[in-house]
Amino acid sequence: MITVPDPGGLCSTWTDREQFTYQGHSLELRYQTEPPHGDFLYSLTLSLNVAKYRLPLWVYGRSLFFFGPSLLLAESVPARSISNLKSVVIDLSSARYALLDSWYHQPQLTEQGLLLTGFHGGASLLLTPSTPLIWQKFYCEGVHP
Repeated sequence: MITVPDPGGLCSTWTDREQFTYQGHSLELRYQTEPPHGDFLYSLTLSLNVAKYRLPLWVYGRSLFFFGPSLLLAESVPARSISNLKSVVIDLSSARYALLDSWYHQPQLTEQGLLLTGFHGGASLLLTPSTPLIWQKFYCEGVHP
C-alpha cells in the first residue's frame, strides 16, 4: 500500500496490483495489459463508504498526480484499448471523473491552480476550481461489508 503525503504529488507503480490512499480515500490499481512501448495499464477501483466503484477507463501507472483535497490526474485510454490517450481528472470523494480533451503531462501546482502542459507542443491547460469540466460517474460494483 502506498500512502500519498497530504500535499499530494506524483506517484507511479509497475506492479501487478497496488493500493493507494490519499486524504482518507482508497483506490486500487490492477494490471490489465502492457502496450508495445512497455508501460503498464491498470483498471482502477475506488472504495467509497461501503461501495466499490470502477472507472470505465484504464489508466497508466506511470504518472499518477494527486492534488487538492481528493483529486487525481491520470493518463487514460478506453478500457480494453491501448490508443486514444487522454488525461482524466478523478474526484476520489464522489466517484466521478472528467475526461480532458487531450493528453497533458508535467502537472505543476501554481498559486492559480494546476498547470498542465500539452504533449507534443499542444496548448497548456490551467485547472482551477472554476474550470468547467464534464463530470461522469464511475460504475458501481456494489455494496461490500
